[in-house]
This record gives sequence, structure tokens and C-alpha cells, in this order.
Amino acid sequence: MAEVNQNSLVTNFLDLMGGYWDYNIPLTTQWAVAIVPDTYDTGGPDALFEIIKKYTQIDAHNFFVPTSVQNKLLNDNTQPKFDGLGLYYAQSIKLPKEAFSVTGAGLDNMGGYLKGFVGSDRMGVSERAVHIDFLETNLDFVYGLIRPWIIAAGYRGLVNTGKENSIKCTITVQEFTRERDYDLKPTRLMHTFEGCVPIDVPDRTLKYDSEPSEAPVAAGVTWMYEKYRYDADPSNSRNNR
Repeated sequence: MAEVNQNSLVTNFLDLMGGYWDYNIPLTTQWAVAIVPDTYDTGGPDALFEIIKKYTQIDAHNFFVPTSVQNKLLNDNTQPKFDGLGLYYAQSIKLPKEAFSVTGAGLDNMGGYLKGFVGSDRMGVSERAVHIDFLETNLDFVYGLIRPWIIAAGYRGLVNTGKENSIKCTITVQEFTRERDYDLKPTRLMHTFEGCVPIDVPDRTLKYDSEPSEAPVAAGVTWMYEKYRYDADPSNSRNNR
């Protein structure tokens, strides 16, 4: 058997890692989130939020956001879209994991023989959810918009009735990395979640205490989704030295 040249393995590893963008160690803190309602293309920036406002009126005695505040949250300047990040500041995002359960299969009293195994169910919807933490601002994005959105989705339901009346959105997460050639902000990975709806905002506690040294992070928002797409190196420019 021929001996493996350890020097050639190390040299090849270092050449790949240092000479090819594909094998460089990526950055982990350069990313952005875009939330685009399904109704945006067909009904303009206010279409989804007209649906939200209509259904939150049912809950007026229990939860109500004044129209003047909603308009500040939902106008053209704050509408979440690709050409403007909108009035939200995502501080962290938890991308969903993927798993399925495995169970043993065999006969009783098999002695020293090992049982085989078979695949069972994949994870449930709640376990595959997307979780985003938002920075809290004076005009609260989470309590002023996401919470009414959850209420509206509860009344409206999740049956697909066309994009014109959709309560859902698409969430796109772009991961940026180091410069490649003359591209100063290359997109390394892109995660696209379609058919998204916010389903949970936890409660919040107010107390008399000293102000925090860091910016306050609003309650995290949990989103369910219907489809997930993962694009590696979306620029389609591979193997550039």
C-alpha cells in the first residue's frame, strides 16, 4: 500500500482554504432579514395591513391599536421590502433545525441480535418554526404590528385564497461574508421561507429597575412557514480565486 504524503495533504488544505473563496471561513454576524407580504405585488404596501386592521376591530375591547399609530407603522417608508429594511431591527434569528424520529423494529427475545430500525415521523410544525428577536423601539414594531397580525391570522385562518387576500408573507434571510473579487458584500447563503405567519409573541414584564446597559430586545416572534428554500452562493460565481 502506498504511503500517504502528509505534506501534500496539508499543502492542499492550505491552498484551498487560502486561495479559494469557497473554502474561506465565513463571517457569522453579517446578515439581514426581509419580510415581504404576499399581497405586496398585487395590492401595494397597505394591502396586508388593511386585512390586519379589519380583523383586529373584532378584538377592539380587548386589544386595539389606534389607526394613527398603525399608519405610522404601515406606511410606504416603513413597509418591509427589499429596497428598504423597514421599521424593524432584527437582533437575532433562529433558523429551524430538521430531524425525524427513528424507532426500533424486531422480534421479542432476540437474544444478542440487535433490532433493526425504521424511520418514523418528522418534526412537527412548531419545532420547525422560525424565531426572530427584534430590537424594541418607541413605536413598538412587535406590539404595534406583529401582535395584531397574529390576532388577524387567528380570525382569518390559514387557508390559501390567493395572494390578493393572503395573510401570509415571505421571509428572506441573507448571510453576507468577506469580499470576493470586487463584490464588497457577497451573499454567501440565502434562506427563503414562504407562506409565513407569526404565531406567537410571549408576554413581557415591566418592573422598576435600572436601565439596561444594552439596547432592549423586544419579545421574540415565532413564525410558521409552508415552504423553505436554501440557496448556496446565490451569485452563481463559483471557484473564484
